[in-house]
Amino acid sequence: MNRDRKIHKEYLKILFIIGVLLIISNCTNKSKGINKLEAIPANAMILASIDNIASLNFSLMEMQQLPNLKSLQFLFENIENHLNGDFLISFHPIGAKDFHWLISIPRTSAESWHPSVLSKEKNLKRRSYSVGTIWNTESISLGQTANYLLLSTSSILTEESIRQIEKGGGQDSYKSFEDLPYKLLNNDFITISNDDNANNLSIFYPFYRKKRINDILRKYRLDQNTSLSWNFLEAGDSSSFIALSDEFDISKTSLDFLKHSLPVSFPGWKWMVPELNWGAWIISDSEFSFNNKTISSQVFGELCFKGNRNKSWKANVYYSKHEKLLIPNWTSSNKFEIKHLDQVSNPSVDQYFKSFGPFLVSVIDSNQFNRYASFLEVVRTDTQEKQYQEAIHWLQSQPAEANAWWVSNTMIKNSVETTSQWQGLSLQILNGNGIWCASSAKQNH
Repeated sequence: MNRDRKIHKEYLKILFIIGVLLIISNCTNKSKGINKLEAIPANAMILASIDNIASLNFSLMEMQQLPNLKSLQFLFENIENHLNGDFLISFHPIGAKDFHWLISIPRTSAESWHPSVLSKEKNLKRRSYSVGTIWNTESISLGQTANYLLLSTSSILTEESIRQIEKGGGQDSYKSFEDLPYKLLNNDFITISNDDNANNLSIFYPFYRKKRINDILRKYRLDQNTSLSWNFLEAGDSSSFIALSDEFDISKTSLDFLKHSLPVSFPGWKWMVPELNWGAWIISDSEFSFNNKTISSQVFGELCFKGNRNKSWKANVYYSKHEKLLIPNWTSSNKFEIKHLDQVSNPSVDQYFKSFGPFLVSVIDSNQFNRYASFLEVVRTDTQEKQYQEAIHWLQSQPAEANAWWVSNTMIKNSVETTSQWQGLSLQILNGNGIWCASSAKQNH
């Protein structure tokens, strides 16, 4: 197997967990993976089996974009030469708002490494348990048992792992996910949904400026039932990273109202200019009444765009595929009557309305939106046109038609120019089953 292609694939497993997608390949064969979950605390949200430490290339990582990376850095600096087998990476909620990840290494994969190398670490603290020991340093927490090495940026998570082993192992915590060991062996990573993780998966993707986007449709983002398998693909033109989920029954999720909706082409391409921070779209039936005329809207969207002094502003956008209202000037929203006919939480209607072709736009500050809309003109500078074409090019990595979309734009600066890096998530529903597709435009390194 080509080593560079495997580097890219295994490397992206970790990066999806922490929200940054880097180089992958379409390598599909997996060596024997890990099917034991003794050391994994009960609330894992994402699990990935890493075949081999040699399949990771630490030098490729953009350090400034990877939060909570110190445990992985420690792994490379101290254990790399001692690893000779598979290990698991899992991501967990800690407390109300914090999230950390755990590296669980079977002793059979690191037989020659011993925590005595930690003796030179500053402020080293040690605590003993009935099944092992935890060492906490300024940067990482490391646990050792007879069968595992455990690394995390959170001492709480390492302690949870030790206590899980004391109780007899994590197998019982995941017994409702009967096919999880098989999925870990045969897929690139797994997302897990359970009562403890309700709505937590929505934090993962996409991101804007290293933070999750704050859209009113977030409760639907990455919603799923039970465990879901994901695999990496390479775009036909190799311009994007793509992670595709398997099918899941949406009737057991909050997306059930979309079950009988037909996928449509992405309605937000018009807004894909550098001034767009992020956008969220979902098929949603609504009716508008204005001046004794009623029309139907098929899609609702929320846009976050850049205004004066780079301040972010939002707009609610409604899309009608077959009919439209012509409202050339900003009009008070109290002249409209809007009915939402499905389960989408009624989005707030802002103070002013205006039509843009097949779109109705609702905003708080019309002047700020006019500034953003100036970037939507057909005539653009060479730089604006290049960035717009990059956005359209990235969209080709998504399904041709879908039922929901989330997109994000992060400006990447280098010594030559500033470019947009587009990333996003879409949901395609086929015969009542959903499929997630996550992708990111590749950065030039």
